[in-house]
Amino acid sequence: MSSYFRDLKVIFTVALVASLLAASSGCAKKAKVPADDAVFKKAMEYARDGKADEAILGFTKAIKLNPENANSYNNRGHIYAARGEIDLAMADYNKAIEVNPNLTMAYYNRGVLREGKGEIKDAIDDYTRAINMGMEQAHLVYNSRGLAYAKKGNYVQSISDCTKAIELNPGYLEAYNNRGLAYAAKGDVDQAILDFSKIIMYNPNIPLAYFNRAVAYYKKGNYDKSWEDVYKAQAMGMKPDPRFLDALQNDSGRRR
Repeated sequence: MSSYFRDLKVIFTVALVASLLAASSGCAKKAKVPADDAVFKKAMEYARDGKADEAILGFTKAIKLNPENANSYNNRGHIYAARGEIDLAMADYNKAIEVNPNLTMAYYNRGVLREGKGEIKDAIDDYTRAINMGMEQAHLVYNSRGLAYAKKGNYVQSISDCTKAIELNPGYLEAYNNRGLAYAAKGDVDQAILDFSKIIMYNPNIPLAYFNRAVAYYKKGNYDKSWEDVYKAQAMGMKPDPRFLDALQNDSGRRR
């Protein structure tokens, strides 16, 4: 399984919660006393419980009963995406947007898929639409757009977007991580170290934060601190990239 699909499962969990909130607050196009209401709610229960097959069947039935409920397409798309059925997920997000052009979460989710497929410009376009349309959980989309800009090598815009995500949600650790990576990529290693240290201050049990800080310390030439963070990451069960360990060993003159 590719790292993209592993990451997508995390995104699915976050985005699904957000879409459920959107559905309950009436963000979908309103219909006359939706005939699919009970079926839709049951499908959401299945989705919450991780029963993917049942949830897909439930949302499909809800769509047949009420083709104008964009959240049914959006939520079914989540599940297809988590299963790696990207074409089906994309079709559902497109349909959700067709039915309700104001469903910001569908733009965000489609952007995630496009970014995973390497369609970075299109992903940024979708993220920007979601931002401009006032997506409620805006920290998610700013962080995702920041990551997409980093993939294009636009580290200044990446840092700006991740900073905005942090302003909106100061406890959103993923944005600190992505901003730290952007700082490191543009050569601002001290700022990168500050961001990774911030993650560790909030939650000292995230091995990736120690590893990323180890790489930053390595770039700074502080090999002792780099080794310290490598050992901490390893103690938490992480297996650092052996190429990095080889480089650190050669440049520091120390054995692993």
